[in-house]
This record gives sequence, structure tokens and C-alpha cells, in this order.
Amino acid sequence: VNMAAEQNVNRVELSHNIVMDVEEPLGNPQLVKDINTICGWAHAKRIKVDVWTHELNGIPKEFMQEGRVNLDDPEVWKFVSEKYSRFFKLCPEVDGLVLTMQETAQSIYHDSKVVSSVPPEKRVAKLIDDLAVVCGRLKKDFFVRTFSYEPSELKYILGGLAECKSDVIVMSKCVPHDWQPFYPYNPAIGNVGGKRQIVEFDLGHEFTGLSNIPYICIDYVKRHLDYDISTGAVGARSAV
Repeated sequence: VNMAAEQNVNRVELSHNIVMDVEEPLGNPQLVKDINTICGWAHAKRIKVDVWTHELNGIPKEFMQEGRVNLDDPEVWKFVSEKYSRFFKLCPEVDGLVLTMQETAQSIYHDSKVVSSVPPEKRVAKLIDDLAVVCGRLKKDFFVRTFSYEPSELKYILGGLAECKSDVIVMSKCVPHDWQPFYPYNPAIGNVGGKRQIVEFDLGHEFTGLSNIPYICIDYVKRHLDYDISTGAVGARSAV
């Protein structure tokens, strides 16, 4: 947190070894305490704190139908929304939520994982809108990541963003998938229907040494930043 403040970073995200899914703190008082402590440290440095989450995840068995989440049951959507209300009650100083719809127990846009009478884009839009209602009521920022593995998945996410009614902030990696420096620009950048967008960069070099070896890519970062800004991006974040 101190290093972030020295570099004029204005937000940090809690993810990976701290918290990956919003249901984790619900049954873990120590994690709740840790999150609240970090918020206190960060806010003292005028830095906001966001928490990662993945959906659909942690869905109870009573909402499953032959191993798939029954999205036609309104109680499922109620359960998901209430989960976030409970989280923010335990961790009221968290400033924002960062939603990922990939790398989760039941991907909302995969028919093999959910039962639904509506197409994938509408499911994505409903999930975004429902969580945006919770965040809006509690005055929390809401970021929606476009991270995906396959072109079809990105299509569903972008379609859901176009259809949703909420004013969310879109978060996209600078490349289509994980941090391959030879990938082209991410097609999601500048393609989110005029919504605010920030771009993710990998300055921790997940696939180029994990920062254990020197790897300086100033030209690469600048080239991508110049492109992102030209499409209207309003900010950037770094994985470290």
C-alpha cells in the first residue's frame, strides 16, 4: 500500500491469495478482519480498495438441476444478490467490486453449466444489472471484466454489456487472453458501447519470469497504452 501511494496509484484490487470469490469472507472472520484492515491502511493513503469476485460460484445444491444452475428459478438471482449485500455488510469500507465471469464454477454463458430459457447475452446482462443494483444502493463502484478464453465467450460478455441497463466500468486486458506479448490488441478495447473502460497490464510478468528476472518492456506498454487511449480508455491497472 505504501509503494502504491508513492507511485500515485489510486486503487488497489484484492484478489488471488487474498480473496477470489465474495463468498470466501462470509464464513471466514479472519479474512473479513484482513480485508477491513487493508481498507484502513489504503484509505489512510487515499487509495480505494476493490475486491475480486467470480460468478456464478458457490451456488447451493437446491438451485441445481442435473449438475447445472437453474437460472429460470428467481430464487437463484435472489441468492446471488443477497450474497453481495452480506459481504458489504461485513466489509463496509470496500469501495468497489470487480466481476469476472470466467474461471468460475458455473459459467453463466455456457449451456453445459446452466439451465436457462434465455440466450447467453441476456443472462450476462441480468447478472450485471442485478449486481449493479446492489453496488448502486450501497454507493460502491462496479467493474465488469471481459476476460474470457474463447471468442464466443467474449461475444457473449460484450453482448451482455451492450444489453445491460447499468452504468458500469468495463475492465479489459490489453490482449485477448492471458499475458502473451505477441498477441494482437484485445478486440474488446473501445468496443463496449461507450461505457467507461480501463485496461489491464501485466507488470508482474506472469509468463515472462514472474519478476524474478529483469524484464523491461517500456515500448510494449507505451504502444498498448497509446492505442488504448486512442479508443477512449480512461484508466489502467497492473497485475503485480
